[in-house]
Amino acid sequence: KAINYYQKMLSVGLSTEIKGNILLHHGFCSAMMEDYQTAQKVYQKIIDEYTGTGAAAAAEILKHYLEEFNKERDRILQESGNSLKKGEKLVFLLNHNIALKVLKEVKETNTSEKSILEYYKGICFDELGNKKDAIESFILSIQADIKSPAARYANRRIYTIASDLPDNTHIMDFSRKIGKKQNDPILLDIDKKYQELNSNDSIELPSSTNDIYLDINTIDTNVTKIMSNLISINTNPVINDSNNRKTLTRLEVNQLTESYMGYKVKVTTISNEVFSGALITSQNESYIKVDTLVGPIGIYKNNILSIVPLQKTNRK
Repeated sequence: KAINYYQKMLSVGLSTEIKGNILLHHGFCSAMMEDYQTAQKVYQKIIDEYTGTGAAAAAEILKHYLEEFNKERDRILQESGNSLKKGEKLVFLLNHNIALKVLKEVKETNTSEKSILEYYKGICFDELGNKKDAIESFILSIQADIKSPAARYANRRIYTIASDLPDNTHIMDFSRKIGKKQNDPILLDIDKKYQELNSNDSIELPSSTNDIYLDINTIDTNVTKIMSNLISINTNPVINDSNNRKTLTRLEVNQLTESYMGYKVKVTTISNEVFSGALITSQNESYIKVDTLVGPIGIYKNNILSIVPLQKTNRK
């Protein structure tokens, strides 16, 4: 729908700068929908026809990122061996359509692997907008091994999805009961805050929106969906703010992750997404991992603007 609106807007009389920014959003949406060919064409059009603008500078960065992204996807697909591991890497690369196809090829698995497999399949369904199948996969992850980390993350995802659905009481009740069985303090704390925000009782909120932003900034962006509508905080990526900002080099990312191992960090990407959690990294991979509230998130190194340490953790 967004792309249709962008195309209509381009047909009216707008300034060059505004048209360039609209096309930039068009390209970004196409990339998020995994229509990489269209995204590349749009970025190249911006570079050719809007030279010297902020949109052209951002398009150069995003086009290079997309090219590297496609190379990494092809490299993963050519790897031999474990399809579950391949699928995991593709999920971290945010290539959910292909990741789902690979994960569906995984046949015989033990209980622990079944929990992980269904968790990753659930992420793919969720990110592709199929909430029903996402919840079903997350439930299968829990059924396979309720005490596993994957099952705990799966239940948090169920809760997050349910919080945005109408008539969600039965799903949230299910997730709440599972959270108690898993003895998951993070889920139960989020549930407590959610119920407080949705109660009829008056709640003393922070005195400014800045205080609210700081309060929720340490929570993964997926979890802030629970609260964002109620406190009017925009958690969506804003392309315009990325103009003229440079990503870190892979060498810089490797040096920072080496320095911040054992820390909780905040990672900001070129699309202005913010991920917070304990840092997990591997120098022989093209992405870093951040252990967020809803599970490990893979962040492609070429897409990182900054890595900021928040606090020391007990992780070794």
